[in-house]
Amino acid sequence: MLQYYILAAMLILIFILFQSAKKHEAMRTIFAYIATIILILYIIWRGLFTLPTNSVYSIVAGLTLYGAEVIGLFVYIVFIILFRRRKEDEE
Repeated sequence: MLQYYILAAMLILIFILFQSAKKHEAMRTIFAYIATIILILYIIWRGLFTLPTNSVYSIVAGLTLYGAEVIGLFVYIVFIILFRRRKEDEE
């Protein structure tokens, strides 16, 4: 049950930071870092507590989905890095 409260708190934090980032330029960087940390924590939680172990098929499907989520995290991080560099080059 505690996991659901932590997840809800993370979602509320992301929403508040997102709304702030739309109004303030400095908050965008803070939002990117905090969102990245939350995503990394999610990936760790997902890998440790939610992967199925019922059968070989469920393990393969679970690991495939987990791999896709990890790749998505890396794509997000690369996007943030590229976007920040482009923004810094413009200034």
